[in-house]
Amino acid sequence: EYIRSKFEELGYEVSRQEFTGYGGTSSNYIVNIPGRGFITMDDYGNPQEVRRTIVIGAHYDDSFSSGQVDHSYAYDGISDNASGIGCLLTIAAHISEYENLAFDVIIVAFGAGNDNYAGANAFASSLTDEMVSSIDCMYCIDSIYAGDKVYASAGYNSLNMNQKYQMRRKL
Repeated sequence: EYIRSKFEELGYEVSRQEFTGYGGTSSNYIVNIPGRGFITMDDYGNPQEVRRTIVIGAHYDDSFSSGQVDHSYAYDGISDNASGIGCLLTIAAHISEYENLAFDVIIVAFGAGNDNYAGANAFASSLTDEMVSSIDCMYCIDSIYAGDKVYASAGYNSLNMNQKYQMRRKL
């Protein structure tokens, strides 16, 4: 609910999607930001509007419950995955700075990421075929902070397992 309240403080209407995973019930918090769309030409040279979508998400649960962590260990879930949620909220805070956003953007704080991706599966299952066909990309923000190193890696070259370190750039 804290994440929901932060989205609402930013002025967004938030949808709550409840679901059941293996470990119990949880919720996804979904923000829809409409873009302007794209104009293309049909086969007859007439302009037509096309809607395309980008999904940006991060899970908000962590790998351990408080009962699983030795109390002498200061585990706070910052790497998995408060860092991803912090990034997601920063994106939500600044995306309004783009005046001509063409893509529709869906921002999702996924519940139960560590429960076999139950939140992501619930979200994906809720999409219509039309919505799925409009999605061009899904950005998943996960564990971007660990210790004293923060990394971002992306692109085709980052898929080469032998080149992972070379493709990362310290932020």
